Amino acid sequence: MNQELLQRVNGFDGDLAEARQFESSFANVFDLASAERLELSSQATALSLAEENAKLTHQNEALQHRIDRLTANRQRLHSLVAERTRELERVRVEAQSDPLTGLENRLRLIERLPVVLGRARSLGLEVGLIWLDVDCFSRCNQQLGEHCGDQVLQIVSRRIATHITDADSVSRAGDDEFVVVLPGLDREATRETMEKIIRLARAPCTIGHHTVSVQMSGGIAMYPDDANEASHLLRVAAGAMRRGKPSFLARRRRFFWPRKNADSPD
Repeated sequence: MNQELLQRVNGFDGDLAEARQFESSFANVFDLASAERLELSSQATALSLAEENAKLTHQNEALQHRIDRLTANRQRLHSLVAERTRELERVRVEAQSDPLTGLENRLRLIERLPVVLGRARSLGLEVGLIWLDVDCFSRCNQQLGEHCGDQVLQIVSRRIATHITDADSVSRAGDDEFVVVLPGLDREATRETMEKIIRLARAPCTIGHHTVSVQMSGGIAMYPDDANEASHLLRVAAGAMRRGKPSFLARRRRFFWPRKNADSPD
């Protein structure tokens, strides 16, 4: 019986050793599986990060593309705005300028004069206004042609402008009429300025092969003594100019009898 018990004990020891060996083998397999699982997890994490980075990179590229397009559109918009601004300024200047002489036109005069008078009113200043007219200008066009008449007007406008400061303005108010606005001048100074302009305009003009003597009539009006309102001031000056014009026969003797230059061909 002892022998049989010993054999059974020995069998148990063998089974225990075998179980321990199996346990050791299982532990090794478990460790390997855990290592593989960790490696797979790391690979999955790396793959996920790579995919996420690729996605973010794609999104960044798309965003940068949109930014580039917006920047380009913004630059085109700025260029378009600048171009339109220049165009509007050109149109504004053309709308307010006389194309022949480059002076302010009647529209600009009517727009600007009330502003000048308002500023003079607030500062307690006088404003002198001169209305000038080229005598018998229609006869100049008839004798020399409209092209030569245009040249006469250009010459006269340049001569008038020589007496104009930054604070003053000169406008072409009609075909052969000019208006000079002189803020801050009294009546005597305005009259002296008109006489200087008329004397300067009287200097002979060389038009083609002809020398032409230009005569002008002028009238003045003063703010606020003669009128307080722009349109009234213009009417007063124009009336003074018309009253100062010489008679028809006298104008024939004093204007536009062109003569050939001595060195020009017959």
